[in-house]
Amino acid sequence: MPSKALRFCNWPGCNELARGAYCDKHRTMADEKRARDKARYGRTRDTTTDRGYDAAWQKCRAAYLAAHPLCEMCKSKGRVVPAELVHHIRPLSEGGKRLDPANLTALCNACHEAIHGPDRWRRRDAGGKG
Repeated sequence: MPSKALRFCNWPGCNELARGAYCDKHRTMADEKRARDKARYGRTRDTTTDRGYDAAWQKCRAAYLAAHPLCEMCKSKGRVVPAELVHHIRPLSEGGKRLDPANLTALCNACHEAIHGPDRWRRRDAGGKG
C-alpha cells in the first residue's frame, strides 16, 4: 500500500517535509502548545452548569432530540439530516426561556454553525461570550 505523500511542516517558517501536520522537530512543540491553549481556554470559561447546561437542561435536551430526531432547518429544505444538538431560538441573554420547547429547535452542526459561526469567534476574541 502506498504511503501518504510528504508535505511541508505546518510550523511557521519550517521547510522540513513531514508525513503528518508537523515534522519530528515540531510535533512535540505543537502538542504542548495545543495543551497549553486548551488549558487556558478552560480556565477562562464558565462551567457548563454556570452557563445553564445542568441536569434539567440535559433531560430537556434528550427529550427534545427524541421527539425531533431530524435537523429542523434541513427538513424545511427537503433534506433528511440527523439532529445533533438543540438550539435556543431566542438566546437566553435576550430573555429566551431556557427549558421551553417553543424556544428550542433541533439542528445539525452545519445549520448551527450557519446561525452562530460567522460572528461567534469574533465576539469571543473581542472579550464577549460566544
